[in-house]
Amino acid sequence: MDIGKLLALELSNTDKRKIVFKINQLLDDIIVKNKIQHKEFGETIAIENIGLLLEPELKFNVEKFLSDYSQNNTLILKWEGEIDTNQLYFLTKNDNHKIDLNNISHIVI
Repeated sequence: MDIGKLLALELSNTDKRKIVFKINQLLDDIIVKNKIQHKEFGETIAIENIGLLLEPELKFNVEKFLSDYSQNNTLILKWEGEIDTNQLYFLTKNDNHKIDLNNISHIVI
């Protein structure tokens, strides 16, 4: 699922002053609607385009989001940025946005 696109649609109908407070519920609703049951992997969430979640105005903890949803589900993240050891970089290493994967069980394919 394209998290950025789906979330942007939901956020367009939300009062800008309340976005920070509603983002977790909106994301949870999107994920519940798009979660699939895979015969080998169980509950599976496949996401892409999470750049919107890195916007400073949202004050969103992407690492916690990935950690929480990967606890009891197979979480597949299509990543367009760079990956180095246990760091995901949004676009390139030179950008300020990175996600630390040290506390998240993961496999890079």
